[in-house]
Amino acid sequence: MDRKKNWYLAFFSIYMPIILLIISKTAFAQTPIHHDCSNTTMFANNTQYEANLNTLFRYLSSNATNPSGYHQATSGNDNTESEEVFGHFLCRGDQNTSSCQDCVNTATTTDLPNICPNRKVAIIWYDNCMVRYSNLSFFGRMDGSSSTILSNRNNVTGNSTRFEELVGNMFRNVIVVRAANGGSQRKFATDTASYTSLQTLYGLGQCTPDLSVSDCNRCLEIGIGNWASRLTSGGQVLQPSCVVRYEMNPFFELSSLAPPPQPLPLPPGQSPTSDSAHSESRISTTVIIAIVVPVVVILVALIVICVCCAKYKKTKTYDPVAKSGEDFTTIESLQYDLATLKSATSNFSDENKLGEGGFGSVYKKSKTSKEIGSNRSSSKSTPWSINDVSITEPEPR
Repeated sequence: MDRKKNWYLAFFSIYMPIILLIISKTAFAQTPIHHDCSNTTMFANNTQYEANLNTLFRYLSSNATNPSGYHQATSGNDNTESEEVFGHFLCRGDQNTSSCQDCVNTATTTDLPNICPNRKVAIIWYDNCMVRYSNLSFFGRMDGSSSTILSNRNNVTGNSTRFEELVGNMFRNVIVVRAANGGSQRKFATDTASYTSLQTLYGLGQCTPDLSVSDCNRCLEIGIGNWASRLTSGGQVLQPSCVVRYEMNPFFELSSLAPPPQPLPLPPGQSPTSDSAHSESRISTTVIIAIVVPVVVILVALIVICVCCAKYKKTKTYDPVAKSGEDFTTIESLQYDLATLKSATSNFSDENKLGEGGFGSVYKKSKTSKEIGSNRSSSKSTPWSINDVSITEPEPR
């Protein structure tokens, strides 16, 4: 029973913190950070548009395992254009298919129907994905109609001018270029930059992959421009076609990043700049740290838990047996048959009886100068046998 109890204790000690961490992280990732529900276009319940919208949601949800993290869908009949619904989802480029699917499912089955009920046009952003639909096609078009700015409340410490330059250079020289040239499957890029010896800046930019290189570039530049003269220690700009974000802590999954796109061919005689090589070196170092540190922490935690569980194991202990009687250096145990005992004690004569012991009468051996003790079982319920009586011959110290 104790072993089973200890096994349960070890199981919950090891796995419960991990399960709670996953649940909390997943719940946070599926909490909307912003939504935009148009009030100008509405639909009535039990209409064709509502049926088409529900069908669109199913299309998007069933395709949320797309490795590219992006999918477009249309629901409705071309003959009734006013009832057509266009939609797509975009998952953050560092998320796996499971995380992407969870985010899209939450948006299409729960949040959009409840947060934006009866809206013909709506868009919702999460930390891990974005889902959008409309009664008008927006595929392949850069939408700069709205920008939502979310800023960290903490101001920049240190040289704010250098911080602004660092953010601008990181996005314009690295992130915008890489994201815009990411191809038709994924337009996503990240980068890091050292602000101080102890502080690192992390940046991310992503466009919907249906945009052209120039449209993605323009969308990201609009987002960066919204930060002018209002930079804090972290922030992001949400647009229908792209997202830009920076923080002073690692907010994206470095270990799951796809390799960056190949650099554009250089003119003959030129080589990559030292700044570019230095940036790649920083990324590699950050990736190694992000992988090694969690592994070490988990191993240490497991060792501590195992040690604690070992202390809970109960071991059986026995009290020392109390000794009584005379102190002997050695006790030699001998066994005699019944005939020998009768002969030695004159058939258990009272004349040879020394007294009563803990196990019956005690006799002395007759016709010898050396006394030996013989115990005869006092139990009346057990018949005598050749091994029922034993004689012990103690040797005094």
